[in-house]
Order: sequence, then C-alpha cells, then structure tokens
Amino acid sequence: MPMAQYSVTQVDLAVSMVVEADRPPKIVNIHITYPNSCSLKYDEVGLKLRDMLSASGIEPREPVDLATPDAATPMAPALVE
Repeated sequence: MPMAQYSVTQVDLAVSMVVEADRPPKIVNIHITYPNSCSLKYDEVGLKLRDMLSASGIEPREPVDLATPDAATPMAPALVE
C-alpha cells in the first residue's frame, strides 16, 4: 500500500537526553495519540520535550468538533520520507 494511504494514530518515542552533564542520559518514553494526546508531564524535562516536538511540527491542536461542518479544521499531512 502506498505510504500516503497509511493513517498513523499512535506513536511511541523513546528520547535519550542529557539532563545533568555528570550523569548518564535519561530515557523518556512518550506516547502520542491522535487527535491530541501526549503522555509528557508538565515538568522541566517534559516542557523541553514539548518544545522540541513543537519545533518539529508535532504540536497539540484544538480538538475538531465533528458535529458542526464549519468547525472542522483539516490536519496537516505528516511528512513521510
């Protein structure tokens, strides 16, 4: 099936990041689910990772209300290389 026909609704990421220079990297697992759910906490590390996701084009969007046609906002397609 062509890649354009796939619809990704969930993704799990494992991020390895240095939090303290003299300590081993910290592994943070992130679960992202369509349409607007992310398992990151709102602590210092979570907020930095949220900024990273936003800078990468993966950011929260307002929920789409399917009851009213004028409220629906199409999601931008994901870039698949």
